[in-house]
Amino acid sequence: MSVVETLYRLQQRDLRLDALRRRKRDIEAAVIEPASVLNSRATAASTLRQVEALQSNLRDADFERQSLNTKIASEEQRLYGGKVSNVKEMTSIESEIQSLRRRLSTLDDRMIETMIALETAQAEQRSAADKLAAIEQRWATHLAGLQQQQRAVEVELGEVETAIADLRATLPSDVLADYDDLRRKKGGRAVAAINRGRCEGCQVALPIANIDRARLGEIALCNNCGRILVAGV
Repeated sequence: MSVVETLYRLQQRDLRLDALRRRKRDIEAAVIEPASVLNSRATAASTLRQVEALQSNLRDADFERQSLNTKIASEEQRLYGGKVSNVKEMTSIESEIQSLRRRLSTLDDRMIETMIALETAQAEQRSAADKLAAIEQRWATHLAGLQQQQRAVEVELGEVETAIADLRATLPSDVLADYDDLRRKKGGRAVAAINRGRCEGCQVALPIANIDRARLGEIALCNNCGRILVAGV
C-alpha cells in the first residue's frame, strides 16, 4: 500500500474519530436530566409541601379545638356545679363561655375550609406524583439507551484510536506533518479522491500530470485546493 493510500485510510479513520468525539459530546450533554424532569419533580415536591402544611395546620387546629372544648367544659362545670353563687361572677363565666364558643365556631369554620383545601391539595399532589412517575420512567428508558450508546461509542473510540496510531506509525514524520496541517486548514479533509478527472475536494479539473502521479502512488497535490490526491479509491 502506497503512502498516499495509507494517508487516505488514515483520513477515513480520523474522520470517523471526529464523528465519534462529536457523538460522545452530544451524549454527555444529553444524559443530563432535562428541564421536563426537573420541573415535574419540583412541582411534585411543591404540592407535597402544600399537603404537609395543610395537614400540620389541621393538627394544630384540632389541638386548639380540644383545648377550647376543655376550657368550655371547665367553665360550665364552674357555672353549673353549684360552687359559684355570686351573680357577677356567674355572669362573667357565662360571658367567657360565649366567647369560647364563638372562638370554637370560628375555628370549626376554618377547619372545614382547611379540610376542603387539603382534599384539593391531595388530589393535585397525587396528579403531580403520577405525572412525575411517568416522566421519570420515560427518562429512565431514554437514559438507558443513551448509556448503551455511550458504551458503544467508547469501545469504538478505542478501536479507531488504535487503528490511527498503527497507521501513523507507518508514515514518515514529514508526510504526517503536512497531512495534519492540511487537515487543520481543510476541515479535516487533507486527502481528496480523483473523480472523473476532478478533485473530489474542490471539484476543479486536474492536470493530467497530477492525475498520473497520483495513479503511480506518488504524492501529488490539487493545483487549486492543495489537497493530497489519491487515485483508484
